[in-house]
Amino acid sequence: MKIVIIGAMERELAPMIAGVQGRYVLHRGHKVRLYETEKLARGIRGIGQMPARNAADAALTHLSSETLSNGPGLMISAGLAGALSRKLEKQADIVQAAEIISEANGQRIRTASGRGGLLSAGAIASAAVKSTLAERYEADAIEMEAYAVADVAQIHRVPFIALKAISDDFDFPCRRWASS
Repeated sequence: MKIVIIGAMERELAPMIAGVQGRYVLHRGHKVRLYETEKLARGIRGIGQMPARNAADAALTHLSSETLSNGPGLMISAGLAGALSRKLEKQADIVQAAEIISEANGQRIRTASGRGGLLSAGAIASAAVKSTLAERYEADAIEMEAYAVADVAQIHRVPFIALKAISDDFDFPCRRWASS
């Protein structure tokens, strides 16, 4: 069984891609970085819903022929998230959500396993915005890619989970960062 892991940035998946030769594929007009080994495939395209959707779809489209014939056994959205709950007060707490919620339209996708909710938003959330979103949605954390990856997995009938490490606590005054 091959596992497909989608991350926004190479630094989020650094331990999983160390020593693996990556390749770029052109998928729907966008370059996606893919790393593939016998048991794992990783796709990286960038931050946000559309890059995540493109990376997930590219990973499923451009996997080795052996993987495509057997089908991937699991797709994972991995990376960083901000706390929407005071229960997540330590950086590096891990969230494995049972449900992914789209901030854009409120739709929800159940995952293969987990607890609580993960909100996929369209932008980085400041402390004030996180407070508002925490009241509006039943979610433990907020990030920007999992809903798109979950949707692609659902379309392709691949089981899905989201694993996110908390990068900022509930009150952290997060601001948009410059691209590096």
